[in-house]
Amino acid sequence: MPLFGGLWPFVTQLGATSGVVAGFASVIIQGWSLRKAVAQGFEQIGLPAGLYADETVVSFVLAIFVSSFVTFVVSAVERAYAHVTRTRRYVELAATKQGIDLEQHEEEFRLLTDYQGKDSNSETTDNKV
Repeated sequence: MPLFGGLWPFVTQLGATSGVVAGFASVIIQGWSLRKAVAQGFEQIGLPAGLYADETVVSFVLAIFVSSFVTFVVSAVERAYAHVTRTRRYVELAATKQGIDLEQHEEEFRLLTDYQGKDSNSETTDNKV
């Protein structure tokens, strides 16, 4: 599935590669869980039970779903990270052209809000009551 997903512009190289690795890993892990040995898990890639066995069908379907899921999730995360990075660079460039000091504004924001979602001003007002 990552191969055909690579024809779609959304799928990244890292996403397709991760999907292929996840597909192989799913077959190996499925074989390992059936035969209780890691070496037997690697043999599952060669379809030791035959082409029409139930465990072969399970391996085939599992590999398609796992590789597709991993391909699209990794591609989505990579694209989201690239978007955030690109937006951050754009904001820094625009602030530099306007003469705005982003470090000062970030420090003011950190003073107003902590990372648990509490407002530092509400803590001081709660203590006064």
